[in-house]
Order: sequence, then C-alpha cells, then structure tokens
Amino acid sequence: MFKILALADEPSHYLEQRLAKAGLHATSFNAICACGDLKFSYLDSISLYARGKVFHVNGNHDPAPLRRPSFFEVDNDRHQSMLSVGVGENLHAKVIVFGDYLFCGFSGARSGQERPHHYSEREMRGLTRRVARRIRFLRWWDRIKGRQSKTVIVLSHAPPQGIQDESGGFHEGFACFTRFIQEIKPLLWMHGHLHLNAFNQIKKTRYAETTVVNVYEFKVITLKGRDIEVGYQL
Repeated sequence: MFKILALADEPSHYLEQRLAKAGLHATSFNAICACGDLKFSYLDSISLYARGKVFHVNGNHDPAPLRRPSFFEVDNDRHQSMLSVGVGENLHAKVIVFGDYLFCGFSGARSGQERPHHYSEREMRGLTRRVARRIRFLRWWDRIKGRQSKTVIVLSHAPPQGIQDESGGFHEGFACFTRFIQEIKPLLWMHGHLHLNAFNQIKKTRYAETTVVNVYEFKVITLKGRDIEVGYQL
C-alpha cells in the first residue's frame, strides 16, 4: 500500500486542524504531493505535522523563482520564501526515482501570456517529450538489470486536455498531457487548477490505463497495486 496526501490551489483549514490534532508527525504518508498555487508556508505547516516525502510543482499564480537575497534584505515575503525554499522536491520537467515509483511533474497552465509558469502548447510539448525520453530510458535500464519497470506517477498544475478541463478557455488542459498518458501510461495523474466548488463536480476520471484526480484543496489517495482509492480520510 502506498499512501499520498495531495494538495492544490487553496489551503484546507480542516486538514490543518486534523493534522494538528493528531500531533507532530503523528500522521504518516509515503508522499505529500502539492500541485501548485500553494504558499510554501502552507507546505511548511503540512510537512510539520505529516511525515512523508514532499514533491511539488508550481501553479500559474505562483511567483517566479526568487534570486538569493543579500544578507541585509528584510523583505518579509522574500524572507519567508527563502526560509521555505527547501521544502520538498520541485518535479517540474524532472523524473525522480522513489521506491518502486517514478515521480514526474509539470508546472503552470496553458497561456500565451509572458508570465511565470505560463506555457504555450508548444513549450509544454517539448517538456513532456523530454520527460518521456527519461522515463523510457529508466524503463530500458530496469529491463537490462532484470528488474520490473517502475510505476509512473505524475503531478501537474493544469489538467490533460479533454479530461476534467474546460474547453476553449484559460482552464483548458494541454493536449500533450493527453498524448503523454496514451504513450507512457502512468498509473496516476494528479492536478489542480480547476477549483471544485460544487460537491458533484468530477474529481476522479479513468482514462485508458490512468486514473486522473483533481486534488483541489486536498485528497488522500491510496494505491493498492493498481487499485486506487480517493477520499478524505487521513
């Protein structure tokens, strides 16, 4: 069993209260996955109370990476961000081996604007191709070594196109994400970006061999082999 605490877009005061009530490091997860548009101070708070390897990607509202401040700078926002910059592993356009899994991720949203973490379809397509090549190499290396191929888990801020997205607007997903799913066949794809303001909005979708989950605010995802449970129970 592999247990994930997934977060995105908005802090959950309910989650913070539940974790705080359990006590420092009383709640254990295999991984804590943040899918963007969350302050590092919030991730600090969550990781203080919950054990687990932290992975994250940036959302379209997250600021650009900060330069290293001089010793005498006292800007509070920058200082807070620099204190928290060590929280977790930024997975953007990377592949990280973690146990029996390959974790990879993609920051940002689909947009033509010249802003941090805004990407055109073409720009993101280049990133997905680079990540796919790395995964194929690692799978080939596992075969050479006589090992079973590792299972792929993806974090993104934006959704795949045609899966839990909104067609024709800023919340439309990337077509290259959908092709990535078809080619690489990850077990799990977690994203944010679309705020789930209604109880009956779709949170979990099965597409080909991949389960796609909108983790807005938070979700607890439990992997049992290839079976995936999505809920709120810590």
